[in-house]
Amino acid sequence: MNHCILLVEVVQAPQVRYTSDQIPVAELIVQFNTPRDTDPPATLKLVAWNRLATEVEQQGYRVGDRLLVEGRISMVTIDRQEGFRENGLNSAPSVFIPSLRSVLVLRLRPMSPQWLPWLQLPITHRRFPAPSPPTWRNFPPQCKP
Repeated sequence: MNHCILLVEVVQAPQVRYTSDQIPVAELIVQFNTPRDTDPPATLKLVAWNRLATEVEQQGYRVGDRLLVEGRISMVTIDRQEGFRENGLNSAPSVFIPSLRSVLVLRLRPMSPQWLPWLQLPITHRRFPAPSPPTWRNFPPQCKP
């Protein structure tokens, strides 16, 4: 699990703190739907650093906001004061997108409505045709045998 894109809903508003070196760190709790309708939504803690943490603070995300988040997911083990260890998921996002109308991931430009149906397709349907092999017709005359 090293890269993912999730459509999430903010459950807990971002909390921004600073390290001893004055590096901003933003943490927020989000949830997203699981593949099965019978399962409850999965909860995930997002941790953003540096420029992205500052961006999260400036955007002012609130509980209930829906975001498209790109980043990586990792397992964390936390030693509790009660004497046991707790395993959990932690995400280090690289991009936050407030809605599907703007795509930060691709070009930092507004997105036209014609792309919305394409975004809703499963990833397996996003295939591009293979390039055709070169033929002698494609080469300049001086390169032909």
